[in-house]
Amino acid sequence: MSSPAAAPPPLDNHRARDLGYRDAAHLQHEFEKAARIVRDDQDEMVREATSADKLRLYGYYKQATCGKNDVSRPKDESLREVAKWEAWHAARNLDQVEAMARYIEMFVRITGSSSSLDSPIRDSPVRSNDNLKFRNRQEIASHVAQLTSEIGEASSDDEPHDFPSATRAVSEESRPERRFLSDRLHLFFIWVDPSDPLSERMKEWPLPPRYAQNVRDWEMRYQVKANVYGGKDCLDAIARVSSDPLAQCPELMEVYLELSSKCNWIKMVDIARVAIIWLQGGMYLDTDMELGPRTFSDHELFDDQCWFVQDYEAILQNHFIRSPPRHAFIRHLLHVFVSNALEEKHVVQATGPCALTSAYKCFSSGHSNYEQLFDDLASGKDMFSREQVKDLTDRICERLLLKGYPDPSLPSSSSSSS
Repeated sequence: MSSPAAAPPPLDNHRARDLGYRDAAHLQHEFEKAARIVRDDQDEMVREATSADKLRLYGYYKQATCGKNDVSRPKDESLREVAKWEAWHAARNLDQVEAMARYIEMFVRITGSSSSLDSPIRDSPVRSNDNLKFRNRQEIASHVAQLTSEIGEASSDDEPHDFPSATRAVSEESRPERRFLSDRLHLFFIWVDPSDPLSERMKEWPLPPRYAQNVRDWEMRYQVKANVYGGKDCLDAIARVSSDPLAQCPELMEVYLELSSKCNWIKMVDIARVAIIWLQGGMYLDTDMELGPRTFSDHELFDDQCWFVQDYEAILQNHFIRSPPRHAFIRHLLHVFVSNALEEKHVVQATGPCALTSAYKCFSSGHSNYEQLFDDLASGKDMFSREQVKDLTDRICERLLLKGYPDPSLPSSSSSSS
């Protein structure tokens, strides 16, 4: 194994200011403060973060402190070391300043608050209830009742429901002209304020520049304008699914609001992406998912199958979903979330990869005993040890396996798998 690369050169003040810090010293101070909290295991949210997020933190830290990964890849049988090597390698194109900034950004994202730091992301601190759009549950209930009434008046059982346009999170100047077949693609992302996931707070909790660039990159790839949905958009989608007779999921709104009362915004976003897919179809991407070299074919974008990414252990991931509207498996997922989301389970088990995979095994086999299949898949520590290496921080879905799932309610000619 070769020696690590030499220490990076001194930090560039101009680069640090470009990223919103006062100077390089300010950036380094915040980076070291976040790293110390992580190293000393001082933050409960960091301790409970997914292993994939911890690996990303590790990769950014190594890139920031050691520079480009110049060590040999460990042998495959050492999964933990391979995962760490992959995480560092994935950050190889970042300079030291950006690696530090991304580390801080990831720290804030994991903890849900930047109160420990003095970073630029503190422009969006957790605020008191006086500043929330919905000040109490009565206001939420009133809004939901109004939505339900409007949906009942405008509902059509034959067409997918639309809901209010998403808040724009990237500048219109960067928009590509809409031209190719992908003009029909509903490409969307979700960005909510963890302190108030029911409200529209794009101004108070803006999309970070790196994520906005990811949105633009995907737009350019498919020559289509993307939607970035905020908290109120997601709430509206949940209300419409709850009122949709074809979804047969009237309890979804109650579950969603209960998750909100428990500040369980990650589960809420997991559910919202599936609800929006049910209503409008299209392609969902996590905002931190970087563009890879592969372009999805028109078959993959517009056929009648529901497409997910699965990892090397055949565990379904939810950072990419492509589906037509009202797909049978998407409805099945919504029902699974209703029965599963409020239980005291880790988000990975409740609404994330474990839930998706066990739901599909139940769906594809025709079994009705979802709980038994779920228990077989997510059996405590064994499942979490597998979870730790399931995607090796790789947010570029082209490196994973894209898998299509046919809707059994459709004619067999339209449900071929590739």
